[in-house]
Amino acid sequence: MNNITMKMNADELILQALREDITSEDITTNSVMPRYQAGEVDLICKQDGVIAGLEVFKRVFELLDDKTEVIFYCKDGDNVLIGD
Repeated sequence: MNNITMKMNADELILQALREDITSEDITTNSVMPRYQAGEVDLICKQDGVIAGLEVFKRVFELLDDKTEVIFYCKDGDNVLIGD
């Protein structure tokens, strides 16, 4: 998905989902992460399959922090194995 399509179609849906947890002071989120801090995220496959949605996954973090750096070791459509 190109950047314009992402902004026009996915950004509002992503932001709605983020607002549900972030602005409502979700108790579960606050118990795990009481204040902002930089971190890393690993996307790990729970079962064998075909990966899809990586650009949306990336966009979630870009909307939260425009300095986000993302490195993918596969691309949409690749076969993935449990633990990848």
